[in-house]
Amino acid sequence: MRKTLLIMYICFGLSVCVWYSIAAAKGWRAPNLGVFDGMAAGGASGGGGYGRSYGGSWGGGK
Repeated sequence: MRKTLLIMYICFGLSVCVWYSIAAAKGWRAPNLGVFDGMAAGGASGGGGYGRSYGGSWGGGK
C-alpha cells in the first residue's frame, strides 16, 4: 500500500514538473480568473474593495 502511494506521489510530482516545463518552454500564460482585478484597480491606497486585509493604511486604519 505504501509503495503504491509513493509511486503515485512521484508520478504526480513528475507530471506537474513536466507540465510546467512545457508551459515555460512554449511561453504559455496563466488564465486570468479575475481574482486580482479588484486589487489592481485599488492600487496601493486601498485594495479596491478587499478591506484592510489587503493594502489599506498602515497606521490608523481607513
